[in-house]
Amino acid sequence: FLSTTFSVLIDVAPSTLDTSYAVKLADGRIYETNIVLRGCTLRLLGHPFNVDLMPIELGSFGVIIGMDWLVKYHALIVCDKKVVRIPYADEVLIIQVYLEQVTSKKAEEKSEEK
Repeated sequence: FLSTTFSVLIDVAPSTLDTSYAVKLADGRIYETNIVLRGCTLRLLGHPFNVDLMPIELGSFGVIIGMDWLVKYHALIVCDKKVVRIPYADEVLIIQVYLEQVTSKKAEEKSEEK
């Protein structure tokens, strides 16, 4: 997914899908889209990766990468270190993960249930 704020800055023609996707955001809002930007380039530590992105209102996030993309690039999520390791050519890229909003939302939900 790609923030609608950034999607207007990308020089990729949007495609319309036959099916719409309903996406539930961390704040509980549901956003529906059938638009995809195919063939975008995501640069991680200076290395290019191909990714298809769907523009939605993401709030403070610019891009959210899904599990299908992580599987495609054989990424390994290391939860206790909050990093993602991605094999690339003869090296392994180590990407810091930002989870503050998601964890904050979970903490708020638990305190509301009590």
